[in-house]
Amino acid sequence: MIYPLQATIHEITTPLEHILNQSIVTGTVPENMNTAKIAPIYKSGNTKMFNNNRHISILPVISKIMDPIVCNRLMVFLEKYSILYKH
Repeated sequence: MIYPLQATIHEITTPLEHILNQSIVTGTVPENMNTAKIAPIYKSGNTKMFNNNRHISILPVISKIMDPIVCNRLMVFLEKYSILYKH
């Protein structure tokens, strides 16, 4: 099965790279990449009780792509300048 993102990867690579780089440079995240839908998933017991639901955040695919990129860049920076304590 080919997902829409996989089918269009060559067309969206350059704009996506620009968006991610601008986000890192400015320190901001575009509003539509920063919004999650919350879906309550029933666990067990009384279905009317609020605490019987597990709340799942449904994030945009683009934000899931951005997370490891930002994490890697941050770790490289922190290691390069020895900012983190070794222990």
